Amino acid sequence: MTVDDKIILHVGLDDTDSNEGMCTTYLTYIIIEELKKHDIFTCDFPRLIRLNPFARYKTRGNGALSFVVKLNTRHEVKLVEDIVLEYVEKYSMFEGQNTNPGVIFY
Repeated sequence: MTVDDKIILHVGLDDTDSNEGMCTTYLTYIIIEELKKHDIFTCDFPRLIRLNPFARYKTRGNGALSFVVKLNTRHEVKLVEDIVLEYVEKYSMFEGQNTNPGVIFY
């Protein structure tokens, strides 16, 4: 999506934690901190999406996160995607039985 010749990128993260540790909220925080090092800032506060706390196959808190960035170039879009995917792969608790990380870019 573009607004005023800027590229608006929505990023969503879910299910990066396990019953043993990690936290999708914390992972989102460290991703946003890394983006700041590249002069990429969120348009607003990240959004916490509270999912069904009674779901059988949840990990811990059962929340997802999203944030929005306004970018100037397709190169910046690729940079954001690369950073998000790198951090999700590096920090997600894949060994958790119910951990199935998901990332969406829109």
